[in-house]
Amino acid sequence: MTVILLIVAFAVLVLLLIIYATRRPAADVTQYESLTQQMQPVPVTALLNLIDPMQVDYLRRMLPKREFERLQRMRNRALLSYVRAIYKNAGILVQCAHAAAHSERTNIAEAGRELLNLALVTRTNALQSMALLTVSLIFPKAAANVLPTVFKYATATARSTSLSALLAEQSATA
Repeated sequence: MTVILLIVAFAVLVLLLIIYATRRPAADVTQYESLTQQMQPVPVTALLNLIDPMQVDYLRRMLPKREFERLQRMRNRALLSYVRAIYKNAGILVQCAHAAAHSERTNIAEAGRELLNLALVTRTNALQSMALLTVSLIFPKAAANVLPTVFKYATATARSTSLSALLAEQSATA
């Protein structure tokens, strides 16, 4: 029963997040560069290194149980800080994409809508990962699967870069 309540509460939270993200005023497309400069750098390779299952298995075999759990908690704290940065950056991408989605140019509007969907999914995945990582700080064996969040984030930042190039091309021709 508790699990069902948690799932329902999480679904409501995600729905409210999506409503909030789509209802708040969009940034101006001209602010795109200044918004993307507010993003915190997230070293994806370091993050992938932390979630490498082969490394975790190796550490589990080589370290005493208490030492492994202590180290895993430290790794989970680091992962949590990375995922928080992804969550914040995805919020910035939502603002940028929302502005681009309302552009008069169809190619920019389409790229903006695509980025908006991807950024919302990334933000939702990051929120779920943060919840699981918080639990894994108490129970280190309950490791969170952060990989989908990392891949969505990497895709969203790549799309953001291509949208930025479209906007730069538009301002160069204007």
